[in-house]
Amino acid sequence: MIVLATMMALSSCKKGDDAAVTPATLPATPTTPATSKLSWEKIPGSLKQVSVGKDGLVWGVNVNQNVFRYTGSGWENISGNLTNVSVASDGTVWGVNKDDQIFRWKGTAWTAVNEIGGALRQISVGQNGIVWGVNKDDYIFKLKGTAWTALNEIPGALRNISVAADGTVWGVNKNNQIFKWNGNSWGNPKNGLLTQVSVGKDGLVWGIGTNNRVYRLNSAGTDWDDPTPDMTLTNVSVSADGTIWGVNNGGDIFRLVNK
Repeated sequence: MIVLATMMALSSCKKGDDAAVTPATLPATPTTPATSKLSWEKIPGSLKQVSVGKDGLVWGVNVNQNVFRYTGSGWENISGNLTNVSVASDGTVWGVNKDDQIFRWKGTAWTAVNEIGGALRQISVGQNGIVWGVNKDDYIFKLKGTAWTALNEIPGALRNISVAADGTVWGVNKNNQIFKWNGNSWGNPKNGLLTQVSVGKDGLVWGIGTNNRVYRLNSAGTDWDDPTPDMTLTNVSVSADGTIWGVNNGGDIFRLVNK
């Protein structure tokens, strides 16, 4: 079990207003390329949230906050209890628990991030040193050395955030509007509405629509395609090598394969 540690709250500041622009919803039935041979393969087990760093490097948590790591043939239960976990392609793993405390995996056990402090509801790690997260008030934070950036350095408010190893960052707000970080601020809302987003690298972005359909950013980076019209999920994760995993509202686990 993770030893709960007393952690100081993140510094507070007035967050930026959500963007006023409301983009159109994603199409109910996007066009799937005729040449697509992609299909979802069901993986034994049950998870509420999954994170994939690369092919063969997959972590997740279930409804009981148990933590699991995929072995290639099944799931290994990792000690500790988390509500959200994130794994990077270099094997870096961070997570948060039900009390919004922050932990990172040290190879054999979880270590409470006391030296950094803070409280996050959802976390995303691109690689060692590249960590972003949001707290219960939708404030946005980025790890900067051994501390979290001040709120006024990253204005805005997001409900869900994802960072890739190349530093690409996307997020969605409480209104399901989609944003991309341009290095200094969040750009205008992207077309469509998503409840959750995952970015593997620049141009490789997947998400879950408000109808629970799975979408991916098209090659032009302007709209969204649906590679599997019959699939609905509540959580999806994409890695830089194109590995895609997801879970549905029943806890079923799926991996996208090309047949």
